[in-house]
Amino acid sequence: MITPFEFLIISLVVFRVTRFFVHDSLIGASLDSGSNFSRSLDTWAYDAKGKDKSWLRGKVHDLLTCPYCLGFWFSLAAVCIFERTRPWDLGINGWFVVWGVAGASALIYQAKLKMMR
Repeated sequence: MITPFEFLIISLVVFRVTRFFVHDSLIGASLDSGSNFSRSLDTWAYDAKGKDKSWLRGKVHDLLTCPYCLGFWFSLAAVCIFERTRPWDLGINGWFVVWGVAGASALIYQAKLKMMR
């Protein structure tokens, strides 16, 4: 079982990794990051009028630019790595930890947004 300190550390790691993949200028997927990847992803997913080129491309774009969606998947990966198990072997307590880590990293993200305003 994960201790509260370990939970906090995992939540902070998930927040930082999610922020790196969504907002950082090196590889950030959202357009406000200004990375080459974000421009390529936007061109790949949407046409000149701003419509999805396909349903799947729009959903992949949304997944890669949403810190909450991506944060959940990073939470699942982090908890599985920490617990040295596979997702289907987590059990009910493990899934509660995954959702808790995702929620905590989302709260940290929201606090960061409020501090930046």
